[in-house]
Amino acid sequence: MAVPVSPAPVADREALPPVVPTATRREWVAVGAAWLGLSLISALAFMSAGGNGAPRWFALAGFLADGAVWVMLTPVLFLGLDRVRLLPGGRIGAAVGYLVIGVVASTAHAGLTRPLVLLLAKVAGQPVDPGATIWRFAAGDFANYWFAVAAHALIQRGHRDRLRRDRAARLETLLARARLAALTRELEPHFLFNTLNGIAALVRDEPKRAEGMLLRLSDLLRVTLESDDGGELALGEELERLELYLDIQRMRFGPRLAVELVVAPETIGARVPTLLLQPLVENAVTHGVGSRPGAGMIRISARMDAGRLRLEVRDDGRGLGVGPQRERTGLGNTRARLAAMFQNDFSLTLEPAPGGGAVTTVIIPFEPPRSATGSALVPLEIGCE
Repeated sequence: MAVPVSPAPVADREALPPVVPTATRREWVAVGAAWLGLSLISALAFMSAGGNGAPRWFALAGFLADGAVWVMLTPVLFLGLDRVRLLPGGRIGAAVGYLVIGVVASTAHAGLTRPLVLLLAKVAGQPVDPGATIWRFAAGDFANYWFAVAAHALIQRGHRDRLRRDRAARLETLLARARLAALTRELEPHFLFNTLNGIAALVRDEPKRAEGMLLRLSDLLRVTLESDDGGELALGEELERLELYLDIQRMRFGPRLAVELVVAPETIGARVPTLLLQPLVENAVTHGVGSRPGAGMIRISARMDAGRLRLEVRDDGRGLGVGPQRERTGLGNTRARLAAMFQNDFSLTLEPAPGGGAVTTVIIPFEPPRSATGSALVPLEIGCE
């Protein structure tokens, strides 16, 4: 049953986690089964070699008793092996620690196993070896002790690799969130500057409208800064924030801007990235309604499409023009944030709309609501007189 194993290098030991506090039930069962399995193999080998004339049941019971005692001692033995990595003295200190634990463990095992073997020998009518002292048992058990060291090292390295994978996954998540937050912070000044420019244009000639826009901008900024949504929120909440932005644009454009909102009820609680719709609507307002004389319509819709969430922002402006289109800040930022959250599992397109204008379409995985969020009712149509 002896399985020699070399002590772990000092640099490696320092990075290894303790086994006893983190071992799973499956790992404990596997170690126990391994002890009993090795005992059974040893018993079969002993019997195939003749077994010194002893009954087969005696050999089998004796070896299984030996393995059962190892199973009982394993948790205490692992506690000691967990401490080896904390010993001073580097490699020499570790080697001394392994040897001391081995002597103590083998002696304890021999002290517990010897009376069981002698009792079985008496029941089987086998002569008792007068030389069967605790120290003779311990000499053989010291070799078996290294199997426990090997099992401990195997579990310990498995735990270390698992911790590394968990840390790498957490780091990747944190980096993705940091990138998402940076992209969001990039988007907010872009919106803020555009809105302030619109307010500045009204300050002299229409101070009341400018004041109203400032108040709504204050409301929107307060909601944005006070929220802690972790980069995503329910579509209903996103629409409530979007309504604050639309109020600002209605004050700016007056009767020139009309908005139609068509949202399927089953999509209200769907999780979406924060500020997903605002840059798309801003793009439609600026390059759709703002680039043409007279009134314009912005249509915002949300529905399920083959089990995914489909969002559309459509305007009836001048359209995209001829030739390749340069992706502006709002749209490019939104694409980058979607990529950070969904990798390649999303779609973002800007295309000419049937009948004129342009339509931006976002298709993302449908994530059901985590809790009651957003308004229970969303108006199907919102217009501006």
